[in-house]
Amino acid sequence: MKEDDVVEQTESNEDIDQVEKEAREYSQEYITELISAAKEYLPKTVWDHIHRRAVPKAGGKASGKSKRNAAADRATEAAADASSATVIPEVAAQLEQAQSQQTQKADDPCEVAKQKCESMKAKAAKSSEPKEITAKDIAKQIAKDVQAKVSKTKSDNVDVQTFVGSRSKLTFVAASPGIIESVRKAALVGPTGRLFNSEYLEPLGLTRDDIAILYLVPNVLKSEDGKVREPTPEEIDEWAPWFSDQWNVVLDKTDTASREATSVALGHTVKKSLSKLIDITLPHPNSLGTKRTNQELVRKMEQLKRMLVARQTGQL
Repeated sequence: MKEDDVVEQTESNEDIDQVEKEAREYSQEYITELISAAKEYLPKTVWDHIHRRAVPKAGGKASGKSKRNAAADRATEAAADASSATVIPEVAAQLEQAQSQQTQKADDPCEVAKQKCESMKAKAAKSSEPKEITAKDIAKQIAKDVQAKVSKTKSDNVDVQTFVGSRSKLTFVAASPGIIESVRKAALVGPTGRLFNSEYLEPLGLTRDDIAILYLVPNVLKSEDGKVREPTPEEIDEWAPWFSDQWNVVLDKTDTASREATSVALGHTVKKSLSKLIDITLPHPNSLGTKRTNQELVRKMEQLKRMLVARQTGQL
């Protein structure tokens, strides 16, 4: 064999060795990077199993075609092993969960809370007296923002607005308005209003200027047959942010000294929904007419009178 041929063959073998080396290194680096990227989402035992089978091991020296075949075989085997490993049920479930978490990250409430926390921290840093932001502060702020948006939306679709007298002392809460009230855009008017004035306010020596009136749901509600009905628990919950906002408005305009004994529920629907806010429950004016209801009203009115007297004398 000529010397030139020997040199050329040697250079050819060196080129093959270099290509095989680069292929092996690229294959190992790519597969290792791929598997390592999933490490944080996989149990340690599963990851160790995949890593052990997928990452090619360094072999002994070879030359020529055998080296190329060995490199190709190792790369193919590594890829097959990695593919086989990824279809393990536990691994597939973990990867699917990781992908789902990444997709839903933008809508994750935790991410929203995290962004809110960063925003509040930034504002606190600009304040002259920065304070530590707690999870409770974040929850309160988020709830406040949601309530404000819901209240604004609901306020644009209200049949009857809250009524607050100039000398408000008592707050009457009804479930929802009737048709006449909805048409006139006023609380407790028409025949119901006249009965309310004569049977509820006059015996107490009060006028409309002395009270406030609001509803759990400020819109008239009808059943399938067209009759007016009371709100369902779901409807009351839906309007709860709006009611809370209106309740605070009433308190702001009510005599501070009378806030502890000013809440009167008109009907048991209101009593069930606002048990912690209501001081006494009276029958709704629309329910009057039966002997039992009338007697209940007389008895409850006497209790309310004593409550007002006790408040005025400072005994309540």
